Parts: sequence; structure tokens; C-alpha cells
Amino acid sequence: MPKTLRRKPQRYTVDEVFSEDAGLPEKLELIDGIIGPFSNRGKLTLLANWGADRIIALTEREVWLEALAAKSRSPRQK
Repeated sequence: MPKTLRRKPQRYTVDEVFSEDAGLPEKLELIDGIIGPFSNRGKLTLLANWGADRIIALTEREVWLEALAAKSRSPRQK
């Protein structure tokens, strides 16, 4: 399973997606308006499957710049 997010989508086999290493829940729930529960490993698995180029295209450039600026101010952000 992914250790980092790349620009292009990472492809998985069915066995990889359903393995414990993927970190994905057996079923999804809506909790306080958030779909989950996802561990950080599960979030990375889903995002890596899309690729950074597609993720970045989902929103405006200013949102990404604001998030990057906030991350640079915070030594550790989850």
C-alpha cells in the first residue's frame, strides 16, 4: 500500500484494497457530516488511488496555497 502520494494515480488489486494494510474500513458511515471512519493509512490509500494531479484539480489554487502556508506555520499537522 502507498507510503506517499504521487502525482499520477496508483493502481491496486482487489486483494490489496481489501487487505488490512490498506487501512480502509469494512463499511462507511456518516459521522458529523464526515464520511468515514478512515485511518490516516486509509486516507492515503484513497488519495493515492486518485493521484495528486486530480486531487489538486478539485478546488481553487488559493485553497491549496492557504493550506500550504498553514502547514509551513505548523510544525506538525494531521
